[in-house]
Amino acid sequence: MNTLNTCNLLDHLQAGQSDLLRALGLPDPAARTAAKPHPAALAIYDPAELQTRLDFLKARADQRANCELLKAFLRPKPLRLANEGMLDALNDLQARAPQFATVLDELKVVIYLQIVQGLPLRLPATLLHSPPGHGKTRLCRLLAAALDIPCLTFALAGSGDVLTLRGNSQSWSNSAPGSLIQQLAHCPVGNPLVILDEVDKTGGSRWGNVEDVLLNLLEPENARAFKDDYVNLPARLDYLSFVLTANDVQCLGAPLRSRCKEHRLSTAYSTAVKRTLARELYRDLLQQQGMTGWFVEELPDALCEAMWKSCASLRDVQRRLQAGIQDVVRARMQAREMTAPMQRLVPAITPAPAVLDGARPFGFLH
Repeated sequence: MNTLNTCNLLDHLQAGQSDLLRALGLPDPAARTAAKPHPAALAIYDPAELQTRLDFLKARADQRANCELLKAFLRPKPLRLANEGMLDALNDLQARAPQFATVLDELKVVIYLQIVQGLPLRLPATLLHSPPGHGKTRLCRLLAAALDIPCLTFALAGSGDVLTLRGNSQSWSNSAPGSLIQQLAHCPVGNPLVILDEVDKTGGSRWGNVEDVLLNLLEPENARAFKDDYVNLPARLDYLSFVLTANDVQCLGAPLRSRCKEHRLSTAYSTAVKRTLARELYRDLLQQQGMTGWFVEELPDALCEAMWKSCASLRDVQRRLQAGIQDVVRARMQAREMTAPMQRLVPAITPAPAVLDGARPFGFLH
């Protein structure tokens, strides 16, 4: 076989390999080398344009604090690359929060593809919805911790002021950048996780509708040139990962929902999942209160099951655990036992009326 025929055969094989990889949804190494490399650091604002803005602001005494804040954007922010440790961390999180297995499985596939392509971490816009009290916000925080990226949280319930997210014009005496830009200025990376909590409870004002601002943020092309009204320069926010939470998605507009991958979280937990969740909450409470050496390391099965019979949500379980721990500590305080216990303690979970699955208990929680 002559040299020309050999080259043609290799070209044919390489083209076939590319077609096969594309059909499987896997990255093509040949295409990756030809593609424009992704940055290791990201300039949120054009430094020269931002410096011009800052030079103008310096002359105004009432804007010096904002001027100092925005100086953080004169330097590019590093981008956290997707790495194999993130997959291991999500596997661990899935074992601790099995009710979120479907969500985490999808995110692992996204992260895997970014790892093999050497890309910065960037999760698709995700909308988590379920009845209140089933751990959506907690999952978001655990997700950020597992991925080892900063987490910017915005509680949107009752918020109708778009100026909170978008800022207001420098022509106003109390003008300031929006809270998104303010938090990002303090963030050490350019691709944090952004939690938009209770997005179904937002509203509008004469300045506009919060949902309209979110539409721009969740559309990657628009997010590449997001304009905060105070800075009034295009900002690169397309590497932010957004996770939204809601109780009732029927309150959300179709355009917003179309920009997100929706996950309706199941609240019909198996007995094994209920035990896992109760024990995870229990460990978290002990760690938060510095009492890991006081109480038993693991809740007995019977105690986990007894609690769930009288609780309709994870939030209810957490409250009952908190009350059970406090009851035991209170008894020791009243007895003036001023040293650590000789034997491990067990939370005092008092009986409570049973609740049907999915029902909300009336009156005060115990």
